[in-house]
Amino acid sequence: MALYPAVQREAQAGIYHVLSNGTVPQLSDRLSLPYVDSECMMWEVLRWKPLAPLGLPHLLTKHDVYKDCYLPSGSIILVNIWSILQDLRMFPHPEMFNPSRFLDDKKALEIVDCIFGFGRRACPGVNFAESSMFIAIAIALSQYCNAAYPTPLTFKGKRSRTMSSIGLGQ
Repeated sequence: MALYPAVQREAQAGIYHVLSNGTVPQLSDRLSLPYVDSECMMWEVLRWKPLAPLGLPHLLTKHDVYKDCYLPSGSIILVNIWSILQDLRMFPHPEMFNPSRFLDDKKALEIVDCIFGFGRRACPGVNFAESSMFIAIAIALSQYCNAAYPTPLTFKGKRSRTMSSIGLGQ
């Protein structure tokens, strides 16, 4: 968020609009916070800088052909997830952090879901990961300001904390 304070402010505005009197975001708030939840911020974080750009290796159990290329049984396959998530046709200006690209774009959501793997070998903890990311992002955005905007936001009569106000930073 330090690199994109305008995005941070937009997400914070959505949180402050939904929550009241300094309430900490809960998982039950996910549907009320689409910019922070799976439709925007969380998926853009995963798309912009994927944790495993080449995914996990897969072992072919039988011969296969991909685009006229013969792949023998026992071959190790790596999927270039980074390339999929940087596709200019699907994600214009992929180097930019732009959560709004996921608003009302179900195709983009389907594509970025590859971050959790494919088919039978997809991550079994995807629901836990999504919930954990949402709550981490939402709580961080609801409670802190960054150096680009050092003046704390007013949160329904209560001021947000800054890193320095809790003893971190300058």
